[in-house]
Amino acid sequence: MDAPLYAQNTITEYNIQQNKLYGDFNGKARYDLMSVVMICLGNPDAYAADDNEYRKLLDLLTLLSTHKFAPDEKLNRLEHDYHIATTRKLEEGLNTMCNWSEVVIERITAKVTQEVTQKVTDEVTQKVTDELISKISRSLGISYEKACEILEISPADYASLKNTAKQE
Repeated sequence: MDAPLYAQNTITEYNIQQNKLYGDFNGKARYDLMSVVMICLGNPDAYAADDNEYRKLLDLLTLLSTHKFAPDEKLNRLEHDYHIATTRKLEEGLNTMCNWSEVVIERITAKVTQEVTQKVTDEVTQKVTDELISKISRSLGISYEKACEILEISPADYASLKNTAKQE
């Protein structure tokens, strides 16, 4: 939905065609059946007055996919602007579609929040543990390794902390 300005409101087809590089392939292939159509939607507030069928399709898809309009407003526009009769099934589908985008946003936000929280927690825990080991080492006049042994820190965790301590 957030296409760059240079691509907004465009419909582009990419198709595959045969290009003989070596030899003579005589088999049958339907290259005309393989294509990709890219639809880049634009700003829903910038509806053009074009009567072009492609433009109408872009506007309709933009209207359906944007979160800027409430479902009831979308239904009104579908009926008024596109002469699409609103049915109960259409209304339910539109509500589901509108709610689905919110669900996707919520899931992404939750996942990012969880990952950031975990990363920050790990970094803070490592820093605090490293500082604690360093203080014990200095206070007791023992090596960093011996302080880790006293605190029962595993060799793998110790190696990770030791590398962090050296970098600081």
